[in-house]
Amino acid sequence: MNAPDVPSAMNYRFAAAVAFAAALPLAGCKKKSLSEHDTNELTMAMLALCACTDSACQAEASKQYQSRHDPLMPLDQYNEGAQGVVRAFDEKVHECAAPAYVGQASSVVPPPAAALSAAAGSAAAAASDGRSDLTLWKVPAVGPTRGGADALVTIIELGDFEDPFTARIEETLARLSAANKGDLRIVWKNTPLSFHKRATAAAELALEARAEKGDGGFWDAHDRLLGAHQKLEDADLDAIAKAVHLDATAAHTAVQTNKYAPDIQKDADLASKLAVTGTPAFFVNGRHIAGANAAALEAAIAKELSAARALVSSGTARAGIYDAVTKGGVEAAKAP
Repeated sequence: MNAPDVPSAMNYRFAAAVAFAAALPLAGCKKKSLSEHDTNELTMAMLALCACTDSACQAEASKQYQSRHDPLMPLDQYNEGAQGVVRAFDEKVHECAAPAYVGQASSVVPPPAAALSAAAGSAAAAASDGRSDLTLWKVPAVGPTRGGADALVTIIELGDFEDPFTARIEETLARLSAANKGDLRIVWKNTPLSFHKRATAAAELALEARAEKGDGGFWDAHDRLLGAHQKLEDADLDAIAKAVHLDATAAHTAVQTNKYAPDIQKDADLASKLAVTGTPAFFVNGRHIAGANAAALEAAIAKELSAARALVSSGTARAGIYDAVTKGGVEAAKAP
């Protein structure tokens, strides 16, 4: 397999990236061998690691990644041996990459090099805590909601229905919700990425489901859409609408006319205010977790549950926990 062409000025980190990408097909794949495009994808994600210290590499990573539009192959498409290599890749990316560049754990819109450099410091500071940064954010808990208003921990999720990483983390969210029944609520924000061509159409269908059948209808559509994130053409969306028992004509029309464009844009504007450039992104009682990082998400939830229970013990009403813990939080990121 040929390595992708990159300027000779690239430092040793590039050689490590190429070696890592080349190791994956040696481990073997269950459904396919890695193509040259897949190798490029992995290599470009690894190049993001250079953003921590090397300005020349940082600029090249940003430029190269701009031309990469397809997400990496989902983890479950590798056999057991290859999955271990990919998991190691995930860990290496999270060890160094700035929040916007979480590599295998999310789909990202690469930020300018300067923004990467500015973000690297806060990423390193939070590494020991497993979080993406130490900022307390105040994010409106408004939108399609799964869980009660008196939950101890509120998780704001910014997701994309075509994103394999948003789909991947669903099992973790379901498991944690079941294990903490009544204590978690999830609020969804539509954040379709520009290079996911069917994500907006899927978001339109989900919002039509909410309009017709409330939050229950939304989450039914949500689960089906993420379960089919690789097949979201018009016919696929029509089939999901039928499965959710929506009005077929109304659902199809909503998708074709971008009926809920203002609502989707409102969520996209919020993502910009929060400096979120990739999906999935989570705010756990105001604490930011970037990417499909199950361990970091679980640790953050456990920490916030403990803090919330202490507040309840001291007299704070359960329904007032979210407002109490996010009071004074940052509502918008500062411009770099």
